[in-house]
Amino acid sequence: MELVQLQRALAEFQQRGIRIVALSVDGPEELALMKESAGAEFEFVSDPDAKLIGLFGIRHAGGRIDGADIAQSASFLLDSTGRLVWKRVAESYRVRPRPHEILEAVDRRLGKPAS
Repeated sequence: MELVQLQRALAEFQQRGIRIVALSVDGPEELALMKESAGAEFEFVSDPDAKLIGLFGIRHAGGRIDGADIAQSASFLLDSTGRLVWKRVAESYRVRPRPHEILEAVDRRLGKPAS
């Protein structure tokens, strides 16, 4: 599960000053269960009306089993001013960047050699 992998790499993200935020159309109750099951210590944001998801341009119209909109699987890196510095939108929910791929992108952006 991606959330578990992100949690395992949380210290590496924090060392680089990265804050992880998970965004979903799921309600707060569902997100609380996901957070608990993953043992996640990072923030989860509920966007049931898909407003933020629409702003990020990652709306998957009718993607939920009941026909409601959901978010495409995507990863974004924003700098401290909120400027987009890297993104990856997955081809499907099964194809997502691994934490080490995101960390490599961060290191490239910061000008650090890959470990």
